[in-house]
Amino acid sequence: MRIKRLFWAGLAVTLGETTLQIDPFTRDSNLTGKGISSEELTDAIEPGTAQYTLITHLHSDHYHPETIRQYMQANGQVVCHQPQAHVVEQDGFASLPVQQENPIQVSTFRLTAVPAVDGFGDDQVSWIIEGDGKRVIHCGDTLWHGYWWQIQQRYGPFDLAFLPINGALVSRPDILLQRPYYASSEIPASLTPEQAVAAGIALKAKAVCPIHYGLDTDIYREYPQAVELFTATAQRRELSVLWLQPGEEVHWEQIEERKKWGGESISLDA
Repeated sequence: MRIKRLFWAGLAVTLGETTLQIDPFTRDSNLTGKGISSEELTDAIEPGTAQYTLITHLHSDHYHPETIRQYMQANGQVVCHQPQAHVVEQDGFASLPVQQENPIQVSTFRLTAVPAVDGFGDDQVSWIIEGDGKRVIHCGDTLWHGYWWQIQQRYGPFDLAFLPINGALVSRPDILLQRPYYASSEIPASLTPEQAVAAGIALKAKAVCPIHYGLDTDIYREYPQAVELFTATAQRRELSVLWLQPGEEVHWEQIEERKKWGGESISLDA
């Protein structure tokens, strides 16, 4: 199994001849409601590589049709939670809708959508990806919720958990999501650094790979010193961390060779 971290929450997982991309998004800091461009593609996979695209939810930094179209094969499918399928199909993609906690087999992968909670009340899931004896969970930009322990009990433990850490404060959700009835709550709209560590522990993850951090605008503020706070909290709670930069790829054997599961921070070269 090979794992490549894309920009933001994006991920690509390859096993044999099959590649999944999850929440693919290209590097762009324009989150002001003017649209998200796909001008910079350096952190993505090779065009036309992915046979399947998994999406956690329909916000434009997680479901970006232009990016999907660029990097998924022409006959590829978008795997999504059932309530999202109509939007995916309206955008011209072949959808593969699933119900929560109803596993499906896709080529060499077993995929399961499990509960997540969106910061603005939209439909969202996390994805469990299993293959070659490994079990990975990708959690989009979920909030803290009470499903962690049920997910672990039913599907864990996890070899690796990809968790958001930016604890985003959105001062103008009416502009960002183009819904005039939204107002600022001054409550983080995704996991804070400390909550991400707690989620990794609740999931019994051997290690957590931080995602969904590194963008900071006037209306979309990252939690203060998110990386430093996450690192310090993980060390204090003896949670192992795998740091991957956008564009960095790792073979699973590289992780196994390090043998550093126990409160260590691991950085691997591509």
